[in-house]
Amino acid sequence: MQKLRLLSALAFLPALIAAGCGGGGGTDVGTGTPPPGGGGGGGSAANTYRDTNLPGRLLVDNPDGDFVVDLRTGARTALPATADRATSDHWSVGAAGKVAIRYTTDTNVAAWPLAFFDTGSWQAASNATVSSRFTQPLLSPDGAHFLTFWYDESAGETRADRQLTVFNRANGTVVKQGSQLDGAVITTTPAAWLPDGRYVYMVEEKLYASSPTSAGSTLIAELPLPANSETDAGYINGTGTLSVSPDGTKIALSWLEPRGTTDDSHIWVVNVDGTGLRKLTSATDPAAAVSYTYGEPTWSPDSQWVAAVFHMEGTSTAPVYPDEPFLGGVVTGTTGCANSQVVVLPAAADKVRVSWPRFDATYGVKVRAAGGAGGQWLSTCGSVHWMP
Repeated sequence: MQKLRLLSALAFLPALIAAGCGGGGGTDVGTGTPPPGGGGGGGSAANTYRDTNLPGRLLVDNPDGDFVVDLRTGARTALPATADRATSDHWSVGAAGKVAIRYTTDTNVAAWPLAFFDTGSWQAASNATVSSRFTQPLLSPDGAHFLTFWYDESAGETRADRQLTVFNRANGTVVKQGSQLDGAVITTTPAAWLPDGRYVYMVEEKLYASSPTSAGSTLIAELPLPANSETDAGYINGTGTLSVSPDGTKIALSWLEPRGTTDDSHIWVVNVDGTGLRKLTSATDPAAAVSYTYGEPTWSPDSQWVAAVFHMEGTSTAPVYPDEPFLGGVVTGTTGCANSQVVVLPAAADKVRVSWPRFDATYGVKVRAAGGAGGQWLSTCGSVHWMP
């Protein structure tokens, strides 16, 4: 297990802080474009990205309350929560965006429940329970299986025993367990389903493919990603996430990489055959000692855009809709979930530098405020999942 460099974002906060802690996702306001006609009331449609709208919806997994944002209107809808959700409810989306999984990670119980919801009606379709502990579960395109990195605490296993595991959705039994990642320390879910029913996963810089019925894994490519081990010129495992485009042609991945005395995490895009690797994001200020951390990439339904969370702190903002100053405000130097902006980048972009500490009006997503009036920049310290 490699020791990572200490993130140094907090070193810059004293010069920025002028207010207290911020709230959860979507609570910060910032500069942007007013909705068509300059209207700002209630349920009227708004431009959600620059002076236009994006396709589909974003499911926002956020500790202060999970919700779905309609990117065509900017409206938000709260997701069904467990009776005692605290910070233990989390979500993922699969089956081509048709089914969402709500999973509850309560360390005080021996088994964690999963509930499967139809993303059209948000009615519960089925339930399952898995002996803890596991990372984010990923539902297969046909909805028959879910994949996660799991260990059975009830059998005396520990985090060091965590393995890539495929479960049968219908009865919660293990269909397949094991991968080239066995023995590695896994903190995320460095895997994703392909539309054809196979899945891909990363081992250091190597991209592998397998399936629920395959005995082993096939090496697709060794990606020329920057080395990120502190002790040698090698790589570390289990720190990033993967997302496959709906058309099955590309993969977006987050990758930890060193820069000076700190570590950044950036979004990269590569073809599913391992060719055409390209860095989508870049450090806002390459000379700064702050860590720039992008994570949780997710593809638009048309495979033309990639959304991600820019996990940062110490943000200064201004009103989203300048013609509604009474609904806006300025928040400087706050910390917390409200300052991790959700950004959307063209899939063909190259080394984009998103602004910081000011929220980025070019790549940020604008939504209606939770109360229905005024606008907010979308933010979360959780994850986002793009759906049709």
